[in-house]
Amino acid sequence: MVSDGCIPNYEEDDFNAGNLYGFEQGFIAGVEFAQRWISVEEGLPEFLEVVLVRNKNGFASAGRRGRARFIIDLSDMRDEEVTHWRHIELKITQS
Repeated sequence: MVSDGCIPNYEEDDFNAGNLYGFEQGFIAGVEFAQRWISVEEGLPEFLEVVLVRNKNGFASAGRRGRARFIIDLSDMRDEEVTHWRHIELKITQS
């Protein structure tokens, strides 16, 4: 932006395009949305998608959505106890 015949020095002004255009806030909002627990009343994951499931006591386990219920492996949690679910995050690290 040019004003009063001066060209701004974005480096000296600590310019951040992400803040100027809202990219940073949008990115943070997207990450928070992706990491939230979703109520089974709000929606269900795709058929056979492996997700984390949680019951009303906060106990969590991995499970898959079957045709009529959640399939929970390696846990004593029963399908009818599932109150929330969330996608499993994939973290890629560079060595």
